[in-house]
Amino acid sequence: MLAAYHYCKYSQALHRYENLLSRDFHADRPNQKWVTDISYIKTAQGFLYLSVIRDLYDRSIVAYKTSTVQNINLVLNTIRAAKRKEKVTGELQLHSDQGFQYTSQPYFNLTKSYNIMENRVYGYARVSTREQNEDRQLEALIRFGVPKQNIIVDKSSGKDTEREGYQYLKRQILRKGDTLVIKELDRLSRNKADIKRELEELKAAGVRVKILDIPTTLTDFPLEQAWVLEMINAILIEVLGAIAENERRKIRARQREGIEAAKKKNVRFGRPSKPLPDNWEQVLAEVRNGNKKPVEAMRELEISRSHYYRLYKRKCQ
Repeated sequence: MLAAYHYCKYSQALHRYENLLSRDFHADRPNQKWVTDISYIKTAQGFLYLSVIRDLYDRSIVAYKTSTVQNINLVLNTIRAAKRKEKVTGELQLHSDQGFQYTSQPYFNLTKSYNIMENRVYGYARVSTREQNEDRQLEALIRFGVPKQNIIVDKSSGKDTEREGYQYLKRQILRKGDTLVIKELDRLSRNKADIKRELEELKAAGVRVKILDIPTTLTDFPLEQAWVLEMINAILIEVLGAIAENERRKIRARQREGIEAAKKKNVRFGRPSKPLPDNWEQVLAEVRNGNKKPVEAMRELEISRSHYYRLYKRKCQ
């Protein structure tokens, strides 16, 4: 099946899928590989659109629907009819072209709810600030084989996992059978407990994580030796997670040291203070004497409520 998501555009999801079938039309059993498409039938009244799902095991028609309109509902109704007729398991691959119906969010949601396997590959990149450049990570992910449109990018700190892109990827996009590729372990987080929790949750969800800087996570071991791979990866992740967390501590320590050094040089942080209005002392005296209410003072000084109380607090310190 073909899979993809245009990175950073969460509100307009467009899902493209890798070609898992790759012209391998052999199936060992029913409901292992389905193919679907829409055909155009010309009639005297106009075009009739035929949506068909065929099982590659015996070339039988699993389900079909017709409509005078070529839209997403035609495809969705065909899948629903197939689901009512056949027992669908997690190994089912549903192959289609990349027409708008098959890359739409409703199609994605329906196939996800039916647990139809698509085995898509996504990449995740993160930099800590908007000024930093993610190109190095993107180049590594694309070089590994992740389509650019499948990469989610966050520009946010790694202190925790509450990042818009990552949470959207994890909760709305990734599903059983998918693979998530990251360049470095600390792209997930710089907190060791967070890293371990995220990896465990992704594993429980059936998502494989490949870390480019940990080559053993890229290796496919025989099933009977999978425990060896897991053991090696667990040790490496434990060590590298601790290193990432320690690096986070160093960053924070350097920040604190820099701030303290700047304060000793009388460097002020934040926005520069606004000057007092020319008539501030006169108006403030009237407020203190009870001759004027604060709201009247704000109006006369032509300043906002928050600005007034900031100046008042600063003057009274």
